[in-house]
Amino acid sequence: MPSETEPAVLVTGATGFVGINLLHALSHAGLRSIGMATNPLPQTALNSIAEIGQVPIVELVDVRDSTAVSELFLEYRPMVVIHAAAITSGVERERTSAQAIVNVNVGGTQSVLDACTGSGVQRMLYLSSGAVYGEAAFGAEQLSETTAVVPAGLYGATKLAGEFLVKRHGQLHGLATVTARLSAVFGPWEYPTGVRDLMSPILQLSLAARRRESSRYVVDAGRNWVYAPEAAAAIVGLALKREPRYDCYNVCPPSLGTCEPWVERLRKTYPDTTFVAVLSPKDATVAYDADPRRERALVEADRIQQELGNDLWSTHEDSLDHYLAWLETHYPTDS
Repeated sequence: MPSETEPAVLVTGATGFVGINLLHALSHAGLRSIGMATNPLPQTALNSIAEIGQVPIVELVDVRDSTAVSELFLEYRPMVVIHAAAITSGVERERTSAQAIVNVNVGGTQSVLDACTGSGVQRMLYLSSGAVYGEAAFGAEQLSETTAVVPAGLYGATKLAGEFLVKRHGQLHGLATVTARLSAVFGPWEYPTGVRDLMSPILQLSLAARRRESSRYVVDAGRNWVYAPEAAAAIVGLALKREPRYDCYNVCPPSLGTCEPWVERLRKTYPDTTFVAVLSPKDATVAYDADPRRERALVEADRIQQELGNDLWSTHEDSLDHYLAWLETHYPTDS
């Protein structure tokens, strides 16, 4: 078990969906971790990590408070930082709270970068998103890390701005940086946090089924779904890689999957619950971040496999099976 004196990995946004998975991945790797977030770690997640290894320290610090961020970094002096804190905004929040989105996603990133430089951090991994691809995500061409990025929404725009900040700060200050672009994530520890406006269709369907409520959904086109624990393990592996070949990586399996196999699993698990396929998102009870009927381009993930090997991902079917079992043991029935 790692000691208190060993260098730590600090995770911002540590009590969010991806953040909790990152804390689990770090514990699995036997690493000491420090979490920074605005919400405390849920007790169920704390108990789960404790079953693996050392429980992380989680400090309640807002990334917008640059002084507090710098003080925290100087106190713990992490070796590596994984910057996952962000507001994953929908259209309505864009209309009403654009300044807050920019302050967290852009200003907060600069606060973390400055704290890294001031405390001797060796590497920062910036967690970006496939949202930076914008309309290109629906084109015929496959998406690679070199595809021209033209984000359509404020979330994608601020994540792209963060990518530029990270790269330029690294050049100016000699900080080793790397960017990981996450695709469509689903799996354990997804829950409403107040900064993530839309839950995945997979979770929405699951919660309705557990409440024995009928669901109306749209049969979706395939996309690069990525299982959260596997994504977190890949991100940790990339953050700890001594000399990564590239400065940007797509993090997802190189294959497309749909939600239809998940609906079939839920039908069998909850036979008294109704699932009805509808033609239009406006007739669905499931909310979508984009029209699910639109064909999506395949996201290439050659770089991450070159870096970390070919055993990163289970099949889409296996990850769905694992998630169903996880929900049964970890998610409250009345959620």
